[in-house]
Amino acid sequence: MTQKLSIKKTMEELRKYINYEDLKYETIKFGTNSGSKLTFLKQATNPENNMVIKKNSFFETKEGYKTHNLAHAMVTILALEVLGIIVELDEITHQNKTPLGVLNTFASKKKTNVIWEDIDGFNQCKITLINESNEPKVYIGSHSLQSGDKKYQKNKAAMKVYKQIIFDINDDEELQNYMELAVGEDKFVFGKKTNFQEDYELELKGNKDKNVSMKKKEVNIDELVKQICGFLNSIGGSIFVGIHDDSTVHGIELQGSNLDDLKLAIQSKVYAKITPMPANYLLFYFHKVVNPKNDGLYVLEILIKDTDYKDYRLGQDKLRFKRLNGINQEVPLPGTISYVYIIMGGLLFMFLKSKGLKHLINSI
Repeated sequence: MTQKLSIKKTMEELRKYINYEDLKYETIKFGTNSGSKLTFLKQATNPENNMVIKKNSFFETKEGYKTHNLAHAMVTILALEVLGIIVELDEITHQNKTPLGVLNTFASKKKTNVIWEDIDGFNQCKITLINESNEPKVYIGSHSLQSGDKKYQKNKAAMKVYKQIIFDINDDEELQNYMELAVGEDKFVFGKKTNFQEDYELELKGNKDKNVSMKKKEVNIDELVKQICGFLNSIGGSIFVGIHDDSTVHGIELQGSNLDDLKLAIQSKVYAKITPMPANYLLFYFHKVVNPKNDGLYVLEILIKDTDYKDYRLGQDKLRFKRLNGINQEVPLPGTISYVYIIMGGLLFMFLKSKGLKHLINSI
C-alpha cells in the first residue's frame, strides 16, 4: 500500500523542539542503503509527540532521500534544511511493509492514533489504538511486534496480538485486508512440519494418516465445538484443522463456497450448543496449503479470543469444559464432590509433591 502524506503540521510542531546547532553534531549515519552519506539526529522527537523512531516502514522524498519511518523522514527533512535543501513535504510517499506501518497510515487517514512503546526493559511492546471517539484499545506482546523483518511470524504470542487486532478492526474491511497482507505467515507446505506444538493455547486437528488430506465431511465439528468451549473457559487460543498431531501439514480439501460452508457449519453449531452464545469471540482463517498436485488444500485456523467470562457451558447437560495442562477436560461444577477432589485434590497433590511429601496424600 502506497499513500502520499502531508506532514506540514507535524513538522511545525517538531521544529519547536529542535536546536539546529545540535543537529549538526549529534548525528549518526543515515544508512548505507539510502545511497547517501547524509547524517541525521538520532533522537530528534519529543516524547510528548508519542513518536518513537523504529524501522517499520519506508519513506522516500522526491529528491530521492529514503528512510524507514515517518519519524526518520521528518528528522531527515530537518537535516536537509540545515544543508539548505528544501523538501516539498506533500511529496512524501509511504509504502507499508509491516503491520504497524499499515496501522499508522490508516490512523493518519482517519485522524485516529497509533502509539507503540517499549515496556519491561524492551522485552515487550505495547500498542495502543485510539479511535475517533478517543477510546483506547491496548495490546501488549513480544518486542518482535515492532520488527521490520517479520520476526513476529515466528513468535506465537506476537502473531496472536496481531490476529486479535485484525479481529477487533472488523468494521474496516479495507484495513483488515491490508493488515492480513502485512502480517503474513510462513507458508503451509503439504507433507512438511510446522513449528507448532500443542500447549495451553494451541490445538492441532488432522487425519490419523498424516500423508492423506482431509475431506470436508471428515472434519469433526462436534469435537471442535468442545475444544472451543475449553478455550473460552481458559485463556483463548487457536485450533488448526488440517495439521497432524506431529505438526505435519496435510490440509483439508475445499473448493469455492466450501470454505464458507465449513465456517458457517462450525459457527452454527457453536452458537447452538454453547451458552451463553460466544458471539464476536471467534475468528476464522483459511490458509492456503502449497501442493503442486492439489491446488484446493487449506488449513483452517479458528482463533478463540480470551474473555473475562469463564463459565461457558456445552449442550443440554450444560457441561463445562476447560483447557487444563494443554488438554481439553470436562470440569465438574464448583461445589460438587468431584470438583473438590479433582481440582482441589490436584492442587494439593502438586503442592505436597513439590515439598517432597507426596506419600502423605494416602493419609488424607
